[in-house]
Amino acid sequence: MDYTVKPTSGLLKLNETDPVAAVLQEVAVLLGTRQGEVPLFREFGLPQRFLDKPLNVARPLLLLEVKEALERFVPQAELLEMLSVYRTDRKSTRQNSSHKPIS
Repeated sequence: MDYTVKPTSGLLKLNETDPVAAVLQEVAVLLGTRQGEVPLFREFGLPQRFLDKPLNVARPLLLLEVKEALERFVPQAELLEMLSVYRTDRKSTRQNSSHKPIS
């Protein structure tokens, strides 16, 4: 089954008993965490090397960072597609970044 996950805004349910909801929450926390923000687990999160890069460079870097972080920290989740939303000249623009799983 496919799910859409956005970075968490801080509302967490501790001791989640539903396994699917627990994985979705783990992914949301991972996406909303910058590497170095978690004491005693500094490598957790996204390195955010994509910041301050041109869009044509930032989008593939972001996709790579999310893919690698999911494989390392939430291996039960699989990235199927990533939708990036950004603003240029006060207009929202959406672009899909497809990632096809390797079998």
